[in-house]
Amino acid sequence: MNPLPVLTDDPVEVSNRTIDSGELSEAFNRVTQKVSEITDDISVVESFSHMVSFKTDDGLVSFDASGAATGGDVVSALRTWSTDPISNLVYTHGHIDHVGGSGAVAADAAAREHRTPTVVAHTAVRERFERYQATNGWNNSINARQFGGISKGSKLSIGGEETVKSERQFLPTDAMWPSLEYSDSHVLSVGGTDFELFHDK
Repeated sequence: MNPLPVLTDDPVEVSNRTIDSGELSEAFNRVTQKVSEITDDISVVESFSHMVSFKTDDGLVSFDASGAATGGDVVSALRTWSTDPISNLVYTHGHIDHVGGSGAVAADAAAREHRTPTVVAHTAVRERFERYQATNGWNNSINARQFGGISKGSKLSIGGEETVKSERQFLPTDAMWPSLEYSDSHVLSVGGTDFELFHDK
């Protein structure tokens, strides 16, 4: 069966039509590397994984950074929507396709002479990063089995293809580690906007 096509630019239109009709006529969890404005102050870059950003009076608050192979494209797309500094990068969880592109976020901040974003995450994310480092070879092996058949051109692989397999780091060396951690819940107040974060399994 062929994957569903991407026919509609606006992801909200696709979502509404799918929910209202109950029918799936086109792809809805898309990897377009394009930014869409959801409202005046909220955007989404559809990637593997998505980045959702909010404008505040003290810069952008962005959720997730996509993976190592897609992070640069995600940041480039975001910058067509806003060139405001990213004040905070929130990790929804520690999977590599949500945090691996954070090096591109840091590089963008440095190039623009912006402050490095505060990285907000649950305490388990740091533990996951440490586990990724301790089990690097194992993670590379199992992910090569799961994702190894995906072409490099698709940018859906985990990343690190540019290095020799034995040197490949599952958690990219430029990934940003959490700098503000919480356990059960946290209210992140940025530029007059409160973001309520709750841990759940």
